Amino acid sequence: MQLKEYESNVLKTLYEIAFNKLPQQSITVFLIGPSLKNKEKNIREKVRKELSKKVTYYFSSEVYYPEYLFDELMQGRKKFDLLDLENMLATSVHAVVILLKSAGAIAELGAFANNEKLSKKLIVVVDKKYRRKNNFIILGPVRHIIEQDKKRVIFYDFDKGDDKKLCEQLRGEIKSIVKKTDVDMNLSNPLALQNFILVLLFVAGPLSRKQLMGILKFSQKYEAENEVSAYLEHETKLIGTVVKILLNNKLIQLQKADDDSVEYVLTVFGKKRLLEIIGLNKIGPGIIKAINKERVCVLNFERKNVKLFSD
Repeated sequence: MQLKEYESNVLKTLYEIAFNKLPQQSITVFLIGPSLKNKEKNIREKVRKELSKKVTYYFSSEVYYPEYLFDELMQGRKKFDLLDLENMLATSVHAVVILLKSAGAIAELGAFANNEKLSKKLIVVVDKKYRRKNNFIILGPVRHIIEQDKKRVIFYDFDKGDDKKLCEQLRGEIKSIVKKTDVDMNLSNPLALQNFILVLLFVAGPLSRKQLMGILKFSQKYEAENEVSAYLEHETKLIGTVVKILLNNKLIQLQKADDDSVEYVLTVFGKKRLLEIIGLNKIGPGIIKAINKERVCVLNFERKNVKLFSD
């Protein structure tokens, strides 16, 4: 896709909004723990809801269940290996909270604790009945985290504990981690990439697959030229997978165009999700103003029968 100057200017503005303005105050957290079969009684769901509450303009969290993202990355047509996923996770979120209450969580702790970057972002919640037990978990990966920073291991009564007090402790440790670690805000970050696609479709949608892929490839080159990140092969592989995740989560959908081709469009739920993310940010009103300005620009071109980013 060859972009005209006015098209590239729109894209550069949307890129700045998605990767530089949106993340300013919002903190991203992956929450790992027991299965979500019974959400009402599930400790992980309770912690997610509590951590997601907007405490102040200066502290709000986007909490994600990693299986919704990484299951597709591992099992999809364009598979990523575990090492790729661990490294991606280490640079994509501010913190990883592990509720050590399932075999899966124990296995992930063992893997993550051995990743140098990722281990610095781990907060582990351990059932307090194991506090004085000498077993593999306590002597192995948990001890490794304690040696780095003992406050990042929280012993908690999963049966009778106070969920709100637990989340207060978690917020304190998340704040501490955020001050010491970085997140890559570029196309290699699957969470930031999701937000970028939502912004694109809000402003310029609907878009055909060819248009969307062309825009994202232009953005890759823009990053490389501005030394935001190297042009990586796995970024191209990631784009298709993230689009599929957005479709599966009903944030975007496919619809028929006038010429019977298929195009991507933002769903009502997707628009609501984007506005929620913007609302977490203290400069949210300014972001809305900037996005609407670009939307008006696109509409003005369409009134002149000029379709931006046309095939």
